[in-house]
Amino acid sequence: EKLLVLADLLTQSWCINPLKSRDSRAKNTGRTNSNRQLKHTKKAGIVGKYGTRYGASLHKQIKKMEISQHSKYFCEFCGKYAVKKKAVGIWGCKDCGKLKAGGAYTSAEFFCGGSHGDLKCFI
Repeated sequence: EKLLVLADLLTQSWCINPLKSRDSRAKNTGRTNSNRQLKHTKKAGIVGKYGTRYGASLHKQIKKMEISQHSKYFCEFCGKYAVKKKAVGIWGCKDCGKLKAGGAYTSAEFFCGGSHGDLKCFI
């Protein structure tokens, strides 16, 4: 019986300690899964994937563009924020399924030089 109790204590302490050491290592690295490559950093955001390449001014331009093209927009048909980019210039609502032509990086409509309220001019 003493051997069973001793073996039980050894297995319990062995199971607990490695988990604690793994948690502390994950906290030190700042990631939960150290094998996964991050596509952004805390400071640079979405352009962290480019690293030190291309310079700071291009980072600012690309960051603004990528944030706008990956965000969700308001759908005029169903009234929800579910419009996402499907392809260059094509925006689709995930809720109602409607497709709409827009800009390459934003969902804003193009107009043909008429007044802003002229619905015929929108694509």
